[in-house]
Formats: sequence, C-alpha cells, structure tokens
Amino acid sequence: MANRFASEKKAFGFCDRCAFRYPLKKLRTYVVLGRIINQRVCPECWEIDHPQNWVGIIGSRKAADDPQALRNPRPDTNLNDSRGLFGWNPLDTQQVDTTINSVRVTIS
Repeated sequence: MANRFASEKKAFGFCDRCAFRYPLKKLRTYVVLGRIINQRVCPECWEIDHPQNWVGIIGSRKAADDPQALRNPRPDTNLNDSRGLFGWNPLDTQQVDTTINSVRVTIS
C-alpha cells in the first residue's frame, strides 16, 4: 500500500520564521548551502540560496569566482619617485620675498 497524504486544498500551516498563518501549499521549503533545512517559510520570509554563500566551497557549481591575487605582478622599481608628491608646485621654481611689519619672509 502506497503512502497517501491528505490534499493541501484547505489545510493551513504556520511559517517557521514569522509564525503567521498561511495556506499550507504556499509555504516553501528553506534551503541553505544546497541543503534542505527542516523549515517551511512563507513567501515573504523565503530567500533564494544566495551565490555569495558558496564562495570558498571547492567544487560547487554555484560558487562565485572572487580572485584576490594578480598573476605575475610587476613591483614598482623606483620607490623614491613613487613615494614622493608630484604635480604642479608653483613655489618650486620661484622665490617669494615679502615684508610684514618688521618681519621679512623669504620662501625659495
């Protein structure tokens, strides 16, 4: 004899997350990392199994590729020039002399 269940036509159930009453046929099975969790949730609480949850799991088809390193990076060979400030410097090539009251200021 085969297992038989009653129809879900008039049956109701409660969401395992928000505990609101819904028709049983509207409740969906919750899945996390490809595994069915023993929870039935309403359409408002149900979420898809997000691909970001699969990052770092080896051999998964849903895993998103998130590379961190560069292949054959080229280091900076001139550290002094790269660490210095560059750009337009108007005081680099000019000399400014001014006198404020009795103080003489010279910028060269």
